[in-house]
Amino acid sequence: MNRAIMLVDVASANREGLKSFLQNQNYHVDTAADGVSAVRRCLEMQPDLVLLYDSLPDIGSFQLCHQIKKDPLNQLTPVVLLGPSPDLWDIQRGREAGAIDTWATPPSLWDLLGRIQTLLRLKKYMDEQAKSAVFALARSVDSKQNLRNGHSERLLAYAEQLGESLGLGDDDLLELRIASWLHDIGKINVPESILLKPGPLDAEERRIMQEHPIIGERICAPLKSLRGILPVIRHHHEKMDGSGYPDGLRGEPFR
Repeated sequence: MNRAIMLVDVASANREGLKSFLQNQNYHVDTAADGVSAVRRCLEMQPDLVLLYDSLPDIGSFQLCHQIKKDPLNQLTPVVLLGPSPDLWDIQRGREAGAIDTWATPPSLWDLLGRIQTLLRLKKYMDEQAKSAVFALARSVDSKQNLRNGHSERLLAYAEQLGESLGLGDDDLLELRIASWLHDIGKINVPESILLKPGPLDAEERRIMQEHPIIGERICAPLKSLRGILPVIRHHHEKMDGSGYPDGLRGEPFR
C-alpha cells in the first residue's frame, strides 16, 4: 500500500505541482486548504505524514498542528511545519505544538523528497517498535496468575476456526489472530487486586474491570497497523441481547 501524505497549504500552482510530483513517486497525496478541512481529512485519511505550510488564512500552523496531534488516532502521525526560514523560536514552538520537525522550504522538490523518505523510514521503525511494545504489554497481561491457562491461545484457536468457517481471506484471518492476542490489553490498567480477586467483584470493581475494552482501544488506536482490529478490542464483551459492555450493543442472531 502506498504511503499517505496530507499536504496542507492554500490552493496554488506550487501546491498542485508538489502533489503531482509526490504522486509520481508512488505516494497517495491528499490536500487541504484550511484548518477545518485539514483536521477532518486527517481523521478520515489517517496519513503517514502531514506537511503543514504556514500559509492558511484561518489558523496558524502551530495551533493547527496542536489540533491535529491531540486526537489519539494521530498521536504517532509525524507533522512537519514548513516556512520560509524558521528560527529557533519557531522550532521550539513547533515542538511544543507536537511537530516532529520544522523545515525551511527546501531548494528543490528532490531535496524535499529526500527528507520525506528519511522521515517515513524513521516512522516505520518507530511504528514497529511501538507495535512490539503493545504485544509485550499484551503478553504481560496474559501471564498474570489467573490468565496462565492459555486463555489467549484458546481464543485465537476458536476465532481462527470461526473465521475459516465464514470464508475469511488470509488478510482478515491475520487481523483476527492479532485481535485475539490483543483483545485484553486494556487489563494492563486494572489493579491486580481486582484482576486476580478470587471472589466476585463489587460494583466499583466491576466498573473498573469493564473499562478495559475502552482502554485497550486507546492503547492501540495510535498505531495505524492496528486500526482494523479496534472494533474487536472495544466490543469483545458485547452480547446479542444488549447486556454486554462497554456500549450495550444489541444484534440479531445468525440464522
